[in-house]
Amino acid sequence: MFARHRSCAFVILCCMLVCGLSSTTTLAETMGSVAEAKELHDAGEYQRAFSMLKTLFRADPSAQDVNFQLARTAVSLGEYEYAATTLGRMLAADPSLHRVRLELGQIYMMLRSYAMAEECFVAALDASDTPDSVRASVEPLLEKVRLARGESKRRFFHNYSLSLEIARDSNVDSAPLGSTSVDLYGDQNIPLDDADIDRDVYTAIFGRASLRYQPYDAPYGFTGSILGGQISYFDRTDLNTTIGLIDGGGYRRFGSLVLGAKTFGLLLEEDYQDSLLSGGAKVHASYEVNEWASVGAEYVAEYRTFQDLTYRKEDDLGIEREERAGRNGHYGEINLKSSVWVVGTMLFGTLGYEFADTQETIYSYDRLASELKLLRTLDKEWDVEGSCYWKYDHTLYDGPGIYASRRRDRRHVLGCSMSKGFDTRFWRGEHWRLALFYEYWKCNSSFEIYEYKKHVVGMRLSAGF
Repeated sequence: MFARHRSCAFVILCCMLVCGLSSTTTLAETMGSVAEAKELHDAGEYQRAFSMLKTLFRADPSAQDVNFQLARTAVSLGEYEYAATTLGRMLAADPSLHRVRLELGQIYMMLRSYAMAEECFVAALDASDTPDSVRASVEPLLEKVRLARGESKRRFFHNYSLSLEIARDSNVDSAPLGSTSVDLYGDQNIPLDDADIDRDVYTAIFGRASLRYQPYDAPYGFTGSILGGQISYFDRTDLNTTIGLIDGGGYRRFGSLVLGAKTFGLLLEEDYQDSLLSGGAKVHASYEVNEWASVGAEYVAEYRTFQDLTYRKEDDLGIEREERAGRNGHYGEINLKSSVWVVGTMLFGTLGYEFADTQETIYSYDRLASELKLLRTLDKEWDVEGSCYWKYDHTLYDGPGIYASRRRDRRHVLGCSMSKGFDTRFWRGEHWRLALFYEYWKCNSSFEIYEYKKHVVGMRLSAGF
């Protein structure tokens, strides 16, 4: 009987030794895998490191080195909420990990959760066993987060933006392209082959100043902005254009739903032909479906007045100014918008309807418009982004004018760009973006004289501060 018990004890002891050896081997393999994941992270292969660490975490959720490296890799991927949850789980298991508390506070700063960041930093300073190296790192961060909390309580917010664009347009007049002649009046033929195609380079400079007022912790606020710009051509100076826009309004937030309205005024002047003066109103709504999708809608109504600048310039000589009233009238548009984050790519879509009700029916129209844009970060470390977009509109004019039937235009625009971002500290911290872009335009019309093609290629530098 005792021999039988000794045999059972021997078998149990052997099983325990095998399990112990297996555990030792698994631990060594895990440590090696964490080191390999760290090497992948340091080499910039964040996604591979993240996948490996998640596998290790499922095998041993309590391993501190796995959790810490998992949080570090999540931050590199921009998954700040995931990183905060991981570090919070480590602190719940061991509150004495003050280095982890420091990292968690910095992640809360990235998430703009300043109150929680301050709580982490204060807890690290108040603890008697906090290492001096951690304490030295916490103190300047605590001062920074308290400054940020004060900024978050502001009621007035202002920001500014500038942009400079230089591009070459292969058909600045959108002159017709074709191989046949067009009979306009029954006795006059215009050969399209003889149409002049002007190529020119232009520069566009724009600046914008925006102001927002929002009472602290209030779900509503008021906004206003002023925009001004100049488009200048090297040769065709008659196409130079000055643009000015001012708007103001308010908004109200209802959870994930935001409703708003604003009024605006627009002034557009060309050195040749017309000036445009318009005023109107815009109402808009947006809804955040979840963290990766949102939808919105807007309605714009305005009244436009066109004037011939040739006559306005002669006012100083006492000559009566005439008004080009044919295109004066009511204009409006309705747009449905959406944005979706899919596999590291942001997709923007717009579907709209526009109309013009002018004094002369030849200028009145109905238009369906759509736009699709894809934006993707190509390299997060170097802040390189790429985008491509497609625009299409179909316009039907109300009056035939001199033609036998109503004019119908279809316009396509296909474009792409690549940009690089960088930061400076000249004033209040500026974020710059330098982009190279290309656009191809094509218009098909029921009347060949309105058909055209053109290519636009250029460079754009923008800054926000």
